[in-house]
Amino acid sequence: MDEELDIHCVIESDSDDGSKSSSDSSDEERLANLEHNTLTWLRYCRMAGNLVRQYIESSRVRIRRFPNVRNGHVFMISALEEDPNIAFCEFRMYPPMFVHFTHMLRDDYDLQSRPDVDIYEQVGMFLFILAHDKGYRQVRTVFDHSLQTIHHYFGVVLRAVVKLGAKIIKPKTNYNESPPDHRPSSTRHLYFQDCIGAIDGTHVKAVLSASERLHFIGRKGYPSQNVLAACDFNMCFTFVLPGTTGNVHDSRILARAIHSTDINFPQPANGKYYLVDSGFAHRPGYMAPYKGPDIRYHFQEFPPARNGGRRQFRNPQERFNFNHSSLRNVIERAFGVLKNMWNILDRMPNYSFRKQTAVMLVTMAIHNFLRRAGQVDRAFETVEEVVDAAEIDLPDEKEEIAATNFAPHVRNIEWDQFRDDIAHKQTQQASSSGVAVNEDDVVLKVLGERRGHRRAVGLVLRGTSRSHSFTTTLRDQTSTSQSTQATNTLKSKIETFIHQMNEFITLLTSNLQSVMSGIQLPTPPPPPPLSHMHEEELDSSNDEDYLSDL
Repeated sequence: MDEELDIHCVIESDSDDGSKSSSDSSDEERLANLEHNTLTWLRYCRMAGNLVRQYIESSRVRIRRFPNVRNGHVFMISALEEDPNIAFCEFRMYPPMFVHFTHMLRDDYDLQSRPDVDIYEQVGMFLFILAHDKGYRQVRTVFDHSLQTIHHYFGVVLRAVVKLGAKIIKPKTNYNESPPDHRPSSTRHLYFQDCIGAIDGTHVKAVLSASERLHFIGRKGYPSQNVLAACDFNMCFTFVLPGTTGNVHDSRILARAIHSTDINFPQPANGKYYLVDSGFAHRPGYMAPYKGPDIRYHFQEFPPARNGGRRQFRNPQERFNFNHSSLRNVIERAFGVLKNMWNILDRMPNYSFRKQTAVMLVTMAIHNFLRRAGQVDRAFETVEEVVDAAEIDLPDEKEEIAATNFAPHVRNIEWDQFRDDIAHKQTQQASSSGVAVNEDDVVLKVLGERRGHRRAVGLVLRGTSRSHSFTTTLRDQTSTSQSTQATNTLKSKIETFIHQMNEFITLLTSNLQSVMSGIQLPTPPPPPPLSHMHEEELDSSNDEDYLSDL
């Protein structure tokens, strides 16, 4: 009311001044009064404009470009209710899992609906950006929200999922008492039952300013952040440390995580250990493979024999490295699923570096949520059925040298002896087992047993692009008469040798009984010689042919 009176007074004074100036005021006075009145009027117009602007912002009025055809609410309804494949393609979740994930963020992590954007649209925009690496302008075309609204709610959901990651990215308290999915298979990895997971690093592209880019360029040749992670044998991440520059070696990041009081690293309990590759140091709690110019490491370097025979290992160290690599490969497969599911990790937008590290954290949190909730995904099925489907990133010579530099100066002899014992036990087990199915070449139905509710995969050959039937392989081996004749010859010679050994054991037993009774012992004859059996006839592949005929 006061403002209206003031305006009225101004206008009235203008008319009064005009009437007076017409009679007895000079032209200069008229111009001064007119200037004063104009400035006063503009001042009140500015005040009115500010009031209108405040009203519009407080009421959050939005103008839709497609008010009756397309908006975020209609898009979410079509994705969640009409076709489940649309939801999985756009959000990497089927509708029941999407609803469960959204309600969990609402109930446990304070995600709330707003009058303009409900929680389903908020989570939908967030997952849409992560899955397809879409910019805010592309998201605006689909959801019909302003750029400011999309940016705001992306940050809101990001903070909520970061809280979820702090709760879900960690190992269980009693690790080896977990379900079978979280333990090494007792069938294939009998001597790795105390292993609690695998540790490795992966590089994710980083978008930085020109002044910071140089410090983030590592062996990949492009700016990246080196993310150190640990995972269990169900491909669930149990630890993640993002944000390290790409030129820092994995061994140095691990040393920082272990010794820093600010990082809550899950230290292995007494007697437990992680599996690490040759880029890390071999020390208590962290089992590394054997290194050497003549020692092969990765299981892809041990192709199966063409005739279906066993893989050829030159020494116990290589057999240990093969089993070590096939078990540690679980973290490579977890990284492969993660990057295949969330395209934002391959083409990171121009976020602040702090937000880029948060994006890496939330993708791992959602990865764990989907895995533990039991969602059936083609990416998970692929790496479960074909164990070498993931891309392998082995350390180079510089990283192996760096691992030695950052290792403790005091070498633990007991830990080296523990690794040697595992290697020799594996060799003894392989030499004493007379089974026809080769455990080094064929993944039996263990994968199907470990998945439980998932589909059993049967027999899968490593190092090949397709599965084969082992019975078909044995039938092909014995199809020719030449191989059958060689097998029969070897069979008769082995039976003769076993008979002579039984006689020798019988004589030795009687001599021991004579010692107990005080009778003088005759000199026992030497064991039967093996000179009449050639080395090629005792080869493991021929031995397997004979055992297959049995």
